[in-house]
Amino acid sequence: MRELKDLRKIILMLLVVLAFGTIGYTVIERWSLVDSIYMTIITISTVGYGEVYPLSNAGKIFSAVLIVSGVGVALYAFSSLIGYLVRGHIMNIFGRHRMEDEIKKLNNHFILCGYDRIGQVIANALRKEERLSY
Repeated sequence: MRELKDLRKIILMLLVVLAFGTIGYTVIERWSLVDSIYMTIITISTVGYGEVYPLSNAGKIFSAVLIVSGVGVALYAFSSLIGYLVRGHIMNIFGRHRMEDEIKKLNNHFILCGYDRIGQVIANALRKEERLSY
Protein backbone atom coordinates (compact mmCIF):
# COMPACT_ATOMS: atom_id res chain seq x y z
CA MET A 1 0.00 0.00 0.00
CA ARG A 2 2.99 2.30 0.45
CA GLU A 3 3.55 2.27 -3.31
CA LEU A 4 0.02 3.48 -3.95
CA LYS A 5 0.42 6.24 -1.37
CA ASP A 6 3.69 7.34 -3.00
CA LEU A 7 2.09 7.28 -6.44
CA ARG A 8 -0.76 9.48 -5.19
CA LYS A 9 1.76 11.88 -3.65
CA ILE A 10 3.64 12.17 -6.94
CA ILE A 11 0.46 12.82 -8.92
CA LEU A 12 -0.67 15.41 -6.37
CA MET A 13 2.70 17.18 -6.58
CA LEU A 14 2.48 17.34 -10.37
CA LEU A 15 -1.08 18.68 -10.18
CA VAL A 16 -0.04 21.33 -7.65
CA VAL A 17 2.79 22.51 -9.93
CA LEU A 18 0.42 22.54 -12.91
CA ALA A 19 -2.16 24.54 -10.95
CA PHE A 20 0.51 26.91 -9.60
CA GLY A 21 1.85 27.61 -13.08
CA THR A 22 -1.57 27.96 -14.66
CA ILE A 23 -2.83 30.35 -11.99
CA GLY A 24 0.44 32.29 -12.08
CA TYR A 25 0.35 32.92 -15.81
CA THR A 26 -3.36 33.67 -15.74
CA VAL A 27 -2.95 36.26 -12.98
CA ILE A 28 0.43 37.76 -13.91
CA GLU A 29 0.16 37.78 -17.69
CA ARG A 30 -3.65 37.72 -17.94
CA TRP A 31 -3.52 34.85 -20.40
CA SER A 32 -6.39 32.50 -21.15
CA LEU A 33 -6.67 29.23 -19.25
CA VAL A 34 -5.57 27.18 -22.26
CA ASP A 35 -2.54 29.40 -22.94
CA SER A 36 -1.59 29.30 -19.25
CA ILE A 37 -1.83 25.50 -19.05
CA TYR A 38 0.12 25.14 -22.29
CA MET A 39 2.85 27.53 -21.11
CA THR A 40 3.11 25.71 -17.78
CA ILE A 41 3.49 22.33 -19.47
CA ILE A 42 6.11 23.48 -21.97
CA THR A 43 7.97 25.27 -19.18
CA ILE A 44 8.20 22.35 -16.75
CA SER A 45 8.83 19.81 -19.50
CA THR A 46 11.67 21.98 -20.87
CA VAL A 47 10.72 21.26 -24.48
CA GLY A 48 11.94 24.68 -25.55
CA TYR A 49 9.05 25.84 -27.73
CA GLY A 50 9.42 29.39 -26.40
CA GLU A 51 6.86 31.63 -24.78
CA VAL A 52 3.26 31.68 -25.93
CA TYR A 53 3.41 35.50 -25.81
CA PRO A 54 6.21 37.85 -24.76
CA LEU A 55 6.60 37.85 -20.98
CA SER A 56 6.59 40.83 -18.66
CA ASN A 57 9.39 41.14 -16.09
CA ALA A 58 7.10 39.63 -13.45
CA GLY A 59 6.28 36.83 -15.88
CA LYS A 60 9.98 36.14 -16.45
CA ILE A 61 10.62 35.92 -12.70
CA PHE A 62 7.59 33.68 -12.29
CA SER A 63 8.81 31.46 -15.15
CA ALA A 64 12.22 31.13 -13.48
CA VAL A 65 10.57 30.03 -10.22
CA LEU A 66 8.31 27.65 -12.13
CA ILE A 67 11.26 26.16 -14.00
CA VAL A 68 13.21 25.46 -10.82
CA SER A 69 10.27 24.06 -8.87
CA GLY A 70 8.46 22.41 -11.77
CA VAL A 71 11.48 20.71 -13.28
CA GLY A 72 12.51 19.49 -9.84
CA VAL A 73 9.09 17.97 -9.21
CA ALA A 74 8.89 16.55 -12.73
CA LEU A 75 12.33 14.91 -12.41
CA TYR A 76 11.41 13.49 -9.00
CA ALA A 77 8.12 12.13 -10.41
CA PHE A 78 9.80 10.68 -13.48
CA SER A 79 12.61 9.01 -11.54
CA SER A 80 10.15 7.63 -8.96
CA LEU A 81 7.90 6.19 -11.66
CA ILE A 82 10.86 4.62 -13.43
CA GLY A 83 11.99 3.16 -10.10
CA TYR A 84 8.53 1.69 -9.50
CA LEU A 85 8.51 0.17 -12.97
CA VAL A 86 11.96 -1.31 -12.52
CA ARG A 87 11.03 -2.80 -9.14
CA GLY A 88 7.66 -3.99 -10.46
CA HIS A 89 5.59 -2.00 -7.97
CA ILE A 90 3.18 -0.61 -10.57
CA MET A 91 2.09 -4.09 -11.57
CA ASN A 92 1.85 -5.03 -7.89
CA ILE A 93 -0.54 -2.14 -7.28
CA PHE A 94 -2.84 -3.08 -10.14
CA GLY A 95 -2.41 -6.82 -9.61
CA ARG A 96 -3.19 -6.48 -5.91
CA HIS A 97 -6.40 -4.57 -6.66
CA ARG A 98 -7.44 -7.17 -9.21
CA MET A 99 -6.69 -9.98 -6.76
CA GLU A 100 -8.61 -8.23 -3.95
CA ASP A 101 -11.60 -7.80 -6.27
CA GLU A 102 -11.49 -11.51 -7.14
CA ILE A 103 -11.23 -12.47 -3.47
CA LYS A 104 -14.27 -10.32 -2.64
CA LYS A 105 -16.27 -12.27 -5.23
CA LEU A 106 -15.42 -15.60 -3.59
CA ASN A 107 -18.10 -17.13 -1.40
CA ASN A 108 -18.16 -20.35 0.63
CA HIS A 109 -14.80 -21.68 -0.53
CA PHE A 110 -11.84 -23.60 0.88
CA ILE A 111 -8.15 -23.39 0.19
CA LEU A 112 -6.33 -26.67 0.68
CA CYS A 113 -2.59 -26.22 1.12
CA GLY A 114 -0.66 -29.43 0.75
CA TYR A 115 -1.72 -32.82 -0.52
CA ASP A 116 0.02 -35.12 1.90
CA ARG A 117 -1.80 -37.79 3.90
CA ILE A 118 -4.03 -35.33 5.80
CA GLY A 119 -4.54 -33.15 2.72
CA GLN A 120 -5.77 -36.16 0.76
CA VAL A 121 -8.23 -37.07 3.52
CA ILE A 122 -9.58 -33.52 3.54
CA ALA A 123 -9.80 -33.43 -0.29
CA ASN A 124 -11.68 -36.74 -0.36
CA ALA A 125 -14.12 -35.48 2.30
CA LEU A 126 -14.74 -32.28 0.32
CA ARG A 127 -15.17 -34.31 -2.88
CA LYS A 128 -17.79 -36.49 -1.21
CA GLU A 129 -19.68 -33.38 -0.10
CA GLU A 130 -19.36 -32.04 -3.68
CA ARG A 131 -17.55 -28.98 -2.39
CA LEU A 132 -14.29 -29.60 -4.23
CA SER A 133 -13.69 -28.31 -7.74
CA TYR A 134 -10.51 -28.24 -9.75
